[in-house]
Amino acid sequence: MIKLLLFLLFIVSALTIVKVILSDRHNKEHINYTERSISSYNRNQGVTITETMANDVASRFSLAFEALPSQDFKQKFDALFSDNLDYVNDTLGEHHSKSSLAAYFLPMSERVTRMNIDMISVHYSNDSLYLHWNMTFTMNVIGTSIPIKSSGISHLKCDDRGAIIYQQDYWDPNNGLYRNLPYIGWLYRWLLPLK
Repeated sequence: MIKLLLFLLFIVSALTIVKVILSDRHNKEHINYTERSISSYNRNQGVTITETMANDVASRFSLAFEALPSQDFKQKFDALFSDNLDYVNDTLGEHHSKSSLAAYFLPMSERVTRMNIDMISVHYSNDSLYLHWNMTFTMNVIGTSIPIKSSGISHLKCDDRGAIIYQQDYWDPNNGLYRNLPYIGWLYRWLLPLK
């Protein structure tokens, strides 16, 4: 009986995923997301990044996210992001204000028990800063503690205080997150096997 219920859940989930992927709505949302990202990028002229600023922002970025499971996160978050934050897309969510981003991260801080950011490289050009990172964290999901590893790049623009006004992240949530989720990770591993 349990096998039959799991099989039916799998079929419904698979059909839902296929429907979303093939729908016009999904395509329109993706186009809108791309347009919003480009519009915000063009609208937000950050300050010219210097080597000192690039290293300072990279350090504060790592320290803020490593503090996610602690009481220090809010203070480090406030110092990292500008009050004039206009756009953040971390691949899982899109935010257009500091308060929206804080509301997104604060509940996550209750589920993350450990976070480590290994900064691979820091590059900058004009008003753009690129942080290449490896992230390792442990998160409690549905009563299960799961270790997650991911690699990505954050494209940032900053104000004159070195606070982030624009952030576009590039990473693969399928391999970095979804495959590790309890109860449904097997579905991603089955539908999207690594080659």
